[in-house]
Amino acid sequence: MKRMGSMWAGAGVVLLSFWVTATSYGASNTISLWTRSSGSYSDDQNPPKAKLQTYAFDPAHVVKRRMLDVQYGHTAVYLGVPLGDLFKAYKHAGQSDLAILHFANGMAVPVPLNASDIGRLDAFVAVQVCVKKEACSADFAEVAKEDAFAVTSDPRPITFTWNKIVLPTLWHPEVPEARQHIFTPWHHVDTLTGIEFANAAAYYRQFDLGETEGLGVFRERCQYCHGVRFVGASYGWDFVTPLPIYEKRPPEQLLNHVKYPKSRAKSMGLMMPNQSDVTVTEMKAIWRWMKKAAGHPLPKYQPN
Repeated sequence: MKRMGSMWAGAGVVLLSFWVTATSYGASNTISLWTRSSGSYSDDQNPPKAKLQTYAFDPAHVVKRRMLDVQYGHTAVYLGVPLGDLFKAYKHAGQSDLAILHFANGMAVPVPLNASDIGRLDAFVAVQVCVKKEACSADFAEVAKEDAFAVTSDPRPITFTWNKIVLPTLWHPEVPEARQHIFTPWHHVDTLTGIEFANAAAYYRQFDLGETEGLGVFRERCQYCHGVRFVGASYGWDFVTPLPIYEKRPPEQLLNHVKYPKSRAKSMGLMMPNQSDVTVTEMKAIWRWMKKAAGHPLPKYQPN
């Protein structure tokens, strides 16, 4: 990005130029970028966002790109900006090597800040989709869950307001490639609202409770939708607050909940994506991890 203006204005929020089409956008159509502050993020003890910037949209630098959108399953022409350019625009601390993408529905998707992963991801922040030549709008189609048993429309589809993350691949570095066709967080995200810059080692130490196998399951399968003591995502249930999930679901019930689709799940508005390859060993490991999290405060976020 070229037209940035001053990066800081004291300790306050800075409005910076961003890319958009000539369509009028309201003041709320901005993306917040910040650095994760050191301290406790458990329950109600959340440190303030550091170095907060708010990106407003400027119609001067829109980019047009034709690309496959794995969430829709087809190719279209979009107007917007490469996600990597947002990363470059923010002057985060040198110890920040992780960008946590925050979405309106509560999804939180960590993305490593290295050129290889960013290039392979090839993500694009679209503000408009062009259905026909010279006919572009921010009217992104909703995404409904698939359910062979449903006889009604999805009561809780994924909807988009003024932007949409477009990705040409299912790939995410935390999800093994062999199972990305079964689950990928990119199928469930909606409008991007913020990007949080963090140190990866310090961020994941918050969830390290001495149950290595359970932490591995959390990172691979759970972290994008679920949080622990209000740390992390909030799309699905918090694993501890207000009710510890391990007390309500023993490992066998967790296995059934994650592995097997419920009949009429779509009609009931259930959001849990079924992961048919999950094992009882994994569910026992995550159960032990959740039990440990319920009995102990999470470690503080403290970059070295």
